[in-house]
Amino acid sequence: LEQLVFFFCNSPPFLVSALQYVGSLQRMQFVSLVVLLLIRCSSYNSHAWFITSPTAQDDWEQLAGLIVETFDAPSRLDDGEDTASLFFDRLKWNMGGGKLAQDATYRKYVSTARKMRGAKYGLLIAKHRGRVIGMAELGAVNKKGNEKRPTIGVFCVDQDFRKRNVGKELVAKCQDMARREWKEDILFVEVETTNIGALSFFNSMGFHQREDNVVMVNVRRGLNSKEERPHLLLSCNLN
Repeated sequence: LEQLVFFFCNSPPFLVSALQYVGSLQRMQFVSLVVLLLIRCSSYNSHAWFITSPTAQDDWEQLAGLIVETFDAPSRLDDGEDTASLFFDRLKWNMGGGKLAQDATYRKYVSTARKMRGAKYGLLIAKHRGRVIGMAELGAVNKKGNEKRPTIGVFCVDQDFRKRNVGKELVAKCQDMARREWKEDILFVEVETTNIGALSFFNSMGFHQREDNVVMVNVRRGLNSKEERPHLLLSCNLN
């Protein structure tokens, strides 16, 4: 019966056959089937996404699109901009600015991944039925004394999939990679001081502020510009 439920749940075209089968069941059998069906479908829907590394060109293109939509699109810029300015920014974005930003980001990440092959660097993506819905970049950042600290870099989740544990799974994978593959004891992340949501999220994942907790980080501001902003340096113990 469980195999039958799995087959019907994952094969919508066979719904008619399922209904014909249900029609032949007695009442208690029907109730059991409905319960199993609900459990199976609920489990399937909640775990339909998975964490992997980008391999195909489509993965890289979608990764670039997610980053650009999260950090560069005009609607994502700071509040307080006047309506007219935002209108023209959106117009330029829709007339080709967005595509240029995505192409530039695609080239950057593909190039970086090739250069960093064999080094302490990793890219993880979350996929849901072929769609990239989240990403995390993990690398070794220079600090005083030419030492390097393992740090989560660019990190984002598609708005449609936030608060569904996608971000938590990405961070958990980063922690596992740093601990198991890189043999690190501590993992760091740099969060903008005004990003209360991100600070709360990383606190929930075991990250806490350091004594030397303020660092200056270059932040993307559209296609061709960056801005240095203060970030809080958080860390978590991997032991």
